[in-house]
Amino acid sequence: MPRRLAQIALMAAIASIAAPAAAQKDADVSKEADSDAAQKKTKPASLDLPGEPVSAVPFANGTLSVRSIDGEKAVFFNEGEIARDLSAQLLRQFNVGGAPIAIYAMGANADSAAPCNGFFVIVWQDPSGTVRGGTPPFICGTDEPAVTSNALYFFSDRIAPGQVNPMVRWTAEGGFAIAADLAFAPVPGSGWDQLPDRGLSVRQLMENAAVYGQATAALGDQLFGVIQALENGRKVANPEHGVHVAQGCAPNQCDQIQALGVIDGVHQGTFFAARVNGEIARIWPELEQWPPRAKELFVQFKAGEDVVAAIPPLEDRDDKPENPTDTLQKSENSTPPTEERAGAEGNPKR
Repeated sequence: MPRRLAQIALMAAIASIAAPAAAQKDADVSKEADSDAAQKKTKPASLDLPGEPVSAVPFANGTLSVRSIDGEKAVFFNEGEIARDLSAQLLRQFNVGGAPIAIYAMGANADSAAPCNGFFVIVWQDPSGTVRGGTPPFICGTDEPAVTSNALYFFSDRIAPGQVNPMVRWTAEGGFAIAADLAFAPVPGSGWDQLPDRGLSVRQLMENAAVYGQATAALGDQLFGVIQALENGRKVANPEHGVHVAQGCAPNQCDQIQALGVIDGVHQGTFFAARVNGEIARIWPELEQWPPRAKELFVQFKAGEDVVAAIPPLEDRDDKPENPTDTLQKSENSTPPTEERAGAEGNPKR
């Protein structure tokens, strides 16, 4: 009997030692299984895709890939193509309203149907679990969106005079929708008396409320096109103080469409003309209402001349008023004639 009790006690001791070891082994096996599962989850799956691999990241229990195909870059989710164009670069991955999102910056080629040279492609998983992709409508460029708890907002803060740009909202449930229209607006209350007499760009001129108001009244629905052509000229000349002259051409149509703009702070008026295929097509307002200096510029423009290039810098002109500081310095550096005579007669050199 004592021997039997001793055997039982020995078996109990062995069991007490083996149980933690077995538990530890089970835990190690479990960790290895979890690690394998995690690696399988995070490691992009092997997919049968065309072209050469550029990048691949896990997304929504699948894989987002960029492949190089015939000189273009294509974005795939698993084996389904989402977008293709000249270039594709993954910018960000995050969650909005519980939905996983990836944003790609795409670059368009010359034959692309995209609205502009650079644009976004958004990839997301909708509430049903379907992975979708799309481009925000009406949005040019790749300015990253504003992010809220349940939506993305795409918009551009570079709005030209006369232009109306939509703000586009994205949600996982509804996709893309127009949230608001954004329009250019001048500085409230700014008038002709606040307009500097030189050194402004076309946009800075339009930011003056008085100038913008007159330009809008004169050009009407042609405001955006004319101002865009003038901005494309990238230069404003000043033939005299307070007179601003711009000349430019329509983007991608420089040989066909040119515009002239004269913002006259002296006469407090705006004057515009358009030339199409070498002929004057429109004048705003009628030429009889243009002041003499503006009419001279129009005659040059009508003749096909580069009006802005022919205007010398204002500071190099002969009629430039003398700087009062320069006059004071000249006065301080010169000796009055009476003092010179007194010194010559009363203080002869030794």
